[in-house]
Amino acid sequence: HRPGLFRAPALTPPPAPPPGPGARMARGFVAPGPGPARSGTSGDASGIGGAMRVLVTYHGIIGEMIGRKREEIDLPADATVADLRAHLERHGDRTAAVLKQARPFVAGHLVPKETALTDGAEVTFMRPIGGG
Repeated sequence: HRPGLFRAPALTPPPAPPPGPGARMARGFVAPGPGPARSGTSGDASGIGGAMRVLVTYHGIIGEMIGRKREEIDLPADATVADLRAHLERHGDRTAAVLKQARPFVAGHLVPKETALTDGAEVTFMRPIGGG
């Protein structure tokens, strides 16, 4: 890990089964009901046929501001972080304005917008952290 770069904490749900659909859990996770919201192309996105599925997590206040903490997104197989961001910004809600202030992390590392995504990638959007 390079000096000066923030490494995002691993965002995994607690190991205990959730108490019920929609129940609040530690670290801002919401117990699964029917599953994460899905957006994108229809059909199988398992990486076969030129498509992939990524899991997007909105960390902290970002998720509160856009009204969701996690969702699965289907994208073309050659998609980048910039393509994902453009797709998310088309939701028609506050997403575009909020994501302009967010930084993308893939597998816990801050990445540039040109970073290629892979099937099953976990992308987290976090606000920049400042201090002194």
